[in-house]
Amino acid sequence: MDVRVWRTMDPLIVAAMGGLIILGLTLIYSASATGEWSTGPLVDHPMVRQMFYAVIGFVAMMLAMMLDYRLLGRAAPLLYLLMVIALVAVIVVGQESYGARRWINLPFIQFQPSELAKVVLIITLAKFFADREGSVRSLWTLTLSLVLAAIPMVLVFLQPDVGTMLVIGAIWLGMALMSGIPLRFFGALGLGGLLSLPLIYEFVLHDYQRARIEEFLHPERDPLGRSYNLIQAEISIGSGGILRQGADGRDSDSAQLPARPNHGLHL
Repeated sequence: MDVRVWRTMDPLIVAAMGGLIILGLTLIYSASATGEWSTGPLVDHPMVRQMFYAVIGFVAMMLAMMLDYRLLGRAAPLLYLLMVIALVAVIVVGQESYGARRWINLPFIQFQPSELAKVVLIITLAKFFADREGSVRSLWTLTLSLVLAAIPMVLVFLQPDVGTMLVIGAIWLGMALMSGIPLRFFGALGLGGLLSLPLIYEFVLHDYQRARIEEFLHPERDPLGRSYNLIQAEISIGSGGILRQGADGRDSDSAQLPARPNHGLHL
C-alpha cells in the first residue's frame, strides 16, 4: 500500500469528484427544501446524509488508490462469489419496499448489494479479459464474459430492479468493447436482442414494468394516476428552464411529487 499516492493524484479527478458532490448536494437540497425535511431533525435531512456518504466515498477512494490493484485481481473470484451470495440473500431476506427487495438491513445502514455488484463486476471482468489477452477475439471469451455479467443481471432483475440491471449490462458492454472483442459479435448480439424484444415484453417483464412503458409512451391516458409523476416531472423541467426557479425549491413543481429527492432532481 503506497501512502504517497496523493503526490501523483490527478487534480482533474479530484476537481470532477468535488464538482459532482457539490452539484448533487445542491440538487438534493433544492428537492428537499420543503416538506417534512425542512422541520425534522438535521441528521435526517437527505442532504446531510449525502454529505456523510460523500465523506465515506472519498475515504474509500483514497484507500483504493493506495491499494495495489493486482491484489484486487487475485481476489476477483472470491469477490464475485460473495457478490452472488449477497444478491441471492437480498432476494430471500431483504427488506421489501414498493414491491421490491433491494436492501439488507444492517445495524447502522441499509446495504444494497446491487451497488456493490457494479464494482465487483468491473474488477472481475478486468481480471477475466487481462488473463485472456491472447484469445480475447474468440467467441468463447465473449460468451464466458457474458455469462459472468448475466448472473448478477438476472439476480438483480428478480429483485426486481431493471434500472440497475441495465447499468450492469452497460458495464459489460463497455469493458467488452475496450477489451478488443470484434464488433461483429456485438452486431449479432444487438440483432438478437432486437428480435427478442416482443418475447421479452410479453413473457419476461412484470405487469408493472409493461405499464411503465405504456405510461412513458402515452402519459395522457392516466394523468392523475400512473402517469402523474412523469407529467409533474415534465412540468417541473419545463417551468424551471435552464436556470430553474430557485435553489430553495419552494417554487418548484417537484413539491407535488412523492419522494422528491429521488423524483424531483432537475436542472
